[in-house]
Amino acid sequence: SKGRRGTPELLARMSGQVFIEDVTDEMLPGDVGEAEGELEWSVLKTSGPQPPPRGGHTATLVGSRLYILFGADRNQTYISAIHCLDTETNTWIEVRATGEAPEPRSGHSAAAWGEGIVLCGGMTFVGEKIFDDCWHLDCSEPGEPKWSEPAAGGVPFKARNSHSATVIGSGPLEGRMVVV
Repeated sequence: SKGRRGTPELLARMSGQVFIEDVTDEMLPGDVGEAEGELEWSVLKTSGPQPPPRGGHTATLVGSRLYILFGADRNQTYISAIHCLDTETNTWIEVRATGEAPEPRSGHSAAAWGEGIVLCGGMTFVGEKIFDDCWHLDCSEPGEPKWSEPAAGGVPFKARNSHSATVIGSGPLEGRMVVV
């Protein structure tokens, strides 16, 4: 069949799970299956209201929940809704966060930090802004995330777009978030 745009279509298993959305049949290889015994592709069946197609968003796993934050559609309309996939039930929900929220954006970074997500930077064509802010989404209460803008010490975060971030899990930088 022709593409099923905007639906989470594939699940890859490589020491964990990687979800790929907005995939069309034209993008699939002719023989969907194992690749050298290390990669197995399969259709991920989900239920619930699926997130709309977008680009420049982030997908961050906190526990067993995959949070889709921000991004923009093909018309550069920025998406503020938070979508969450419960990976134990494969059910999508749209969650409403409390607290003052950051401006919708694309090209930001997001990294899991404890029971939450730290979101940094990004941009919007509205006013042609590149953001120099960092936000925390507390996900400790499933279905009731809460935004806050934590006070940060040290070197100020510089405005950036299309960057990446990760939290170091071990070694001398353990527990620190690195933004590149």
